[in-house]
Amino acid sequence: MATEIEKEKTFLLSELPKDLSGWKLEYTKDIYLPPTSDNPQIRLRQRGETYFITKKYPKVEGDLSTMVEETINLSKIEFDFLSSNVKGNVLEKNRYSKKADGYIFEVDEYLGDLAPLLVLDIEWTNAAPREEEIKSFPISREITQTHQLAAGKIAGKTYAEIAKYV
Repeated sequence: MATEIEKEKTFLLSELPKDLSGWKLEYTKDIYLPPTSDNPQIRLRQRGETYFITKKYPKVEGDLSTMVEETINLSKIEFDFLSSNVKGNVLEKNRYSKKADGYIFEVDEYLGDLAPLLVLDIEWTNAAPREEEIKSFPISREITQTHQLAAGKIAGKTYAEIAKYV
């Protein structure tokens, strides 16, 4: 099992960035468990051809900017077995990702019932991003601490159900 600390800021986007050439595009499917939880912390994930199960929770209760991630890699057979035998809240998205200048930039284009939601995550290990690193993105507002828009909370919902937080 791999454990890592993830520092990130999250933003709503008004549109997809104009130029995503050079960005890696992967279909991502998340199944959040348990479905009855108000804030599920366990997810089964397919990202492209990679499969894993992760428990993700705040390092400090109530602060969503620094998260602990405990991850176990899965084979496709294991993922398929688990995803067909557990009940969870599902979300699907196209994830565009790029590493640059010590940051990981991830643009999530939500699919299905959560479309047209667009979100930017910026992850770092050293210094948080400065204004000049994010000004080229079509940002509506920062939502890092908006618990109602955390992925585990919106999984299984429709855009109409979360629109008041957008």
